[in-house]
Amino acid sequence: MNSPVFSQSHNMQKWVYPILFIILLIMGVSQYLQPQPMKELLIPVSIVVIVVLLLHFVQLDYKISADGIQYRFRPFIKEKFLPSTEIASIHAIQISPLKEFGGWGLRFGRLGKAYTTSGKCILHIKPHAGNSLNFTVSNTEDF
Repeated sequence: MNSPVFSQSHNMQKWVYPILFIILLIMGVSQYLQPQPMKELLIPVSIVVIVVLLLHFVQLDYKISADGIQYRFRPFIKEKFLPSTEIASIHAIQISPLKEFGGWGLRFGRLGKAYTTSGKCILHIKPHAGNSLNFTVSNTEDF
């Protein structure tokens, strides 16, 4: 692959962590006010901890070069490559991830498959055949 013309790396939004911390705090207070066997609290706490860990390690990386687009969405999707010969167009679009795709992460919407982690701007990649791809982009001026 030629040297990248444009590359970015994104992590999930950090405002999610305080919300998950508040959920854990509420679970702890409810346990204090109305004691229950620890077995009943183990599953909900484990789920929240697993979600926090997954969100912490989610990272979108992509590189655009003359050869095409190389991307990965850790830890869910290993590195993939879309050759430039298969790309019809690439545009930067202002969007609301919540309205267009129903949130952040690996999503599907009317614009195609989206890898969104933060922000309100995406790269909309339309291939000659198949579904469109969308990647979070933080700085459209560089693009």
